[in-house]
Formats: sequence, C-alpha cells, structure tokens
Amino acid sequence: MTLAERAIYALIVFIISIGVILALVSPGFLENYYLAEDGILEWLTVSILLFCAGLCFRRFYCLKPFRSAPFLLSLIFIGLAFIFCAGEELSWGQRIFSIETPDWLKENNQQHEINLHNLVIGDISINKVIFGKILSISLAFYLFVLPFLSNRFSRLNHIVEGLALPLPTRTQALAFLPALILPDLLISSGESDELREICGCLMIVILFCFPKNGHIYSLN
Repeated sequence: MTLAERAIYALIVFIISIGVILALVSPGFLENYYLAEDGILEWLTVSILLFCAGLCFRRFYCLKPFRSAPFLLSLIFIGLAFIFCAGEELSWGQRIFSIETPDWLKENNQQHEINLHNLVIGDISINKVIFGKILSISLAFYLFVLPFLSNRFSRLNHIVEGLALPLPTRTQALAFLPALILPDLLISSGESDELREICGCLMIVILFCFPKNGHIYSLN
C-alpha cells in the first residue's frame, strides 16, 4: 500500500471523526454547515468527482496512441459519468445561479430541485431504486464478484482490462464497507448521506488511482 493510499484512508477516518465530534459538541454546525446542501462536504464531494473525471480524461490523452478504441471510449464514458454525478450533486448549479425549478420537476422531485436522482415517478423513488438498491447490488458485484471471476477466467479479465475498468484489491473491497456503513451508524442525522457520499467518493479515488490491475494505465 502506497503512502498516498494510506493518506486517503486516514482522510476518510478524519472526516468521519469530525462528523462524530460535531454531532456531540455542535449539532447545529454539523447540520447547517458540515452536512448541509452546498456545505463543506458537498463541495468536497464535487471536487473529488471532478478530479476523477479529470483523471480519466488525462489517461485518455496519454494512452490514446497505445490503446484500443473500446478502452479509450470507456475512459471517456466513465469521465462523463463522474461529471454527471458532480452535476447531480450540485443540482446542476441551480442554487449557484438562482435557477427556478420547472413546475413538472417541482411536482415530481422530492427536494424540488433540478436533478434526476430525487425524482419520484408514481410511487417509485429513483433515488431508492436506482441510486439505492441497484447501485448497492452493482457495487457489491463489482467489488467482490468481478475480481474473483476475473482471476478465474482469463477471457473475462481481458474484457475488463480492455474496457479500462480498475479492479479493487481485497483491502480496497473490504474498506468500502465501513466507509459506507459507519456514517449512518455513528451519526444520527437526516443528512448523513453527505458523509457517506464523500467517503464513498474517496474510496473511488483509491480504486482508480491504485487498482489491482494498475498496469492497464501504464505507458509500459
């Protein structure tokens, strides 16, 4: 494990610890600044997502002469996905630019904001179904099942690496669990999602910067 990877793990522990301390000594600051919309953690989360996008685009630029079209297109797609997540996190700058929410979104968005993840269609919450259950199942498969299958089947591993997908080490896969679970267990707040999101994003930084198959991003 590199020093930089250890530092990011330490940062995750620090961010959670600050949340726990604030919950005990200053709940108002915790709710109104640390975990609030457009608060400290939300802006850090956006910055991390944009960093991940920039990392994908930089790899695309550096590896363009040496990698296949599927590999390069996958990097672009992943980078755009990170930008999309950053836009959703900020409701596409609605509060920054004082943009009024269209009437249809007001009626069908839980937070009355310009974003997709808070949509409610009929009785179905997009946030709970897609960004909750489906994302959780997909993440569990990606962290624990895909690395195992890739080790067993060389053809699958070839596809994974051909699509520029970083595979987690065993330590990284296991570390995702406390990073995503502890915020809700340690802090009683309706906004603890913000803490879980930034911890998850920092784990993604670790995964993308120090993957098990990091050789796929090497010029050598």
